[in-house]
Amino acid sequence: MKKVTIVEIQKIAAFLIGVIVVLWFTLNITGVNLEYFPGDEGDARFNTYILEHGHQFLSGNQDDLWEAPFMYPEASVISYSDNLIGSAPIYSFFRVLNFDRETSFQLWFIAMFLLSYVCCYLFLKAQIKHVYAAVLGALIFSISMALQSQMTHAQVFPTFPIPLAFWMLSLFFERLRPLFLFLAVLFLVYQFYCGIYLGFFLSIPFSIYLVLGLYKHRSVLAIKIKSIKWIGTVFLGLMVNIFLLMLLMLPYVARSKTVGSQNYDSVFQSIPTIRSFFYSQDGTWLWSFLKTTGNGIAAQWDHQIFVGGLPVIAALLLFFVWILSKYSKPNFKGFYQNSDLNRLLFTGLITILIFVRIGEYSLYQLIWKLPGFTSLRSITRVVNVELLFFSVALTIVVAALFNKFQKQSFLLFLALVAMVIMDNGHYALKTYRTEKLSSQIRVQSLSNKLKSLAPNSVISYEPEMDDFPAYVYQIDAMLATQSMGLKTINAYTATSPARYNNYWWNLNESSRLEWLDSHPEMQDSIYVIH
Repeated sequence: MKKVTIVEIQKIAAFLIGVIVVLWFTLNITGVNLEYFPGDEGDARFNTYILEHGHQFLSGNQDDLWEAPFMYPEASVISYSDNLIGSAPIYSFFRVLNFDRETSFQLWFIAMFLLSYVCCYLFLKAQIKHVYAAVLGALIFSISMALQSQMTHAQVFPTFPIPLAFWMLSLFFERLRPLFLFLAVLFLVYQFYCGIYLGFFLSIPFSIYLVLGLYKHRSVLAIKIKSIKWIGTVFLGLMVNIFLLMLLMLPYVARSKTVGSQNYDSVFQSIPTIRSFFYSQDGTWLWSFLKTTGNGIAAQWDHQIFVGGLPVIAALLLFFVWILSKYSKPNFKGFYQNSDLNRLLFTGLITILIFVRIGEYSLYQLIWKLPGFTSLRSITRVVNVELLFFSVALTIVVAALFNKFQKQSFLLFLALVAMVIMDNGHYALKTYRTEKLSSQIRVQSLSNKLKSLAPNSVISYEPEMDDFPAYVYQIDAMLATQSMGLKTINAYTATSPARYNNYWWNLNESSRLEWLDSHPEMQDSIYVIH
């Protein structure tokens, strides 16, 4: 039997240390005993509902993914928002293990960050060929402080397909096998299934990297495309992926015809600025002095996308090396000589330049005109994709350090892990999180009022709104009726029909009748719950 060396043990330990750090990051938000869920009473609980709906669909208890029993009787109501079906099987895994809905959501949250770490690690290890460096880079991708400002948007947690898409694309250019191109596009499509926003955002750097690679390998590809078998296999793979994407997007295309698109002026303020990249959320261990950088920016809480000191320094260092190499041609001994990594970093630079605004100008205006992009409202979420390029930059820099100090590499790794933790540390009380128990008590109290109703009965929850905003009660009703197998006209979505707007904010008889005006036959069959 092969003897395991100390070096191999250290590599395994390094990977596991990375896992522990990710768990520290996520449990710092949820609490060790899972007392809190990430985000607020709005999006977090709405996404809990959506994941549970996906679980019920996958379990055969719901006939149609798009038809959920809220905002009744609106059809295809899921098409008003993300459906999260791509990551729903992971949530279902915890439900099958008999965890309750809210706890399964918390475990899904933890699993998303662990998967992002593992997938990014595999990608970076394949690219850089260094375990310690790959662990550190993967930590930047999965636990960057920039993600703290995204905690209210659970739909952007599943980022693990992003490194897999680039990994497969890299393998395609290395081996020119159609299988890898198929898998690359499949992971891009899968990102759409995991979250529409990140699917659209990923499509831009994916396309840039693809075009750069095709140009680089144009002479070899010119020979390959002469093979009918090769080009036929590529075409078949693309058709399969287009079919899968259309299967997901057609309900959204139909919905866009009824709700319209965003005006560019309405999303302009959500495009990141240069200041956004140096704007941190309050409560960080080291960077709270950057908490005022974004003062005066509209919706400034979404602009807190500072990725941390280490990846910023690494990215600037690589840019300096690139400039220096253009003029002095120094010998970097492999530090920055990988052409595939060059293309990847160049892709990242172009992506950042596209998704940034300077004064009144942004290249994003050109992207916004592409199909689907007019439906996006919060462009700062692109940082979840851009983190991959910052992680690559850090991995390249620390790999050079490890090569220089090979004998002390494990101790250096431990020191750098500590620096990553300090760089991204955040006080738990300052994180975006909400107590789980109080929400469960309210929902259970409402559920108790519904026990006498027959299955599939329709309710309207119209409480005295003294303690919480209307949307909190809306989601309480959604979660309670979901538990009891009922339907509700209450709702919380990204958008809604114009005639629903009054009921959105005012849970009373007049707004309910306004919503049901086009369905008079229903008005006498609604159970009004106070």
